[in-house]
Amino acid sequence: MVCFLLPAPVVPRLLIVDDDLPLLGMLRDLFVDAYEVDTAVSAEEALEMLGRRSYDGIISDIRMPGLDGRGFHEALAASRPAMLRRLILITGDLSREVHDFVTRTRVPAVIKPFLMPELRLRVEALLAASDDPPVRAPGPR
Repeated sequence: MVCFLLPAPVVPRLLIVDDDLPLLGMLRDLFVDAYEVDTAVSAEEALEMLGRRSYDGIISDIRMPGLDGRGFHEALAASRPAMLRRLILITGDLSREVHDFVTRTRVPAVIKPFLMPELRLRVEALLAASDDPPVRAPGPR
């Protein structure tokens, strides 16, 4: 009898960025059953993490202190433009400025308050639609 070892299934990795710690915890809990989830409390921390690891998707708040979601988007565009296709923004800000930003960049956005299953479906659809392999961070994994 010949036995073959199958490779372990690849678990998609998500990076969730939000300065609201209770929401960050709820979002982590929403995805941890099917994804490897890392969290960051700032866009600056998220950019550092992106330098060390690869991610299949990113969920980021727009309104955060320091570098906000728009600045995070610009940093991704400059350093990892392929990740923009794997980004979903979340926001409770319904200002014209945020609306114009989301419209101009065409990044999917989910408006707070949202239903958790809605966000999960959006993430699953985004990852399923991506034909690109995950963007791998330079150096060791």
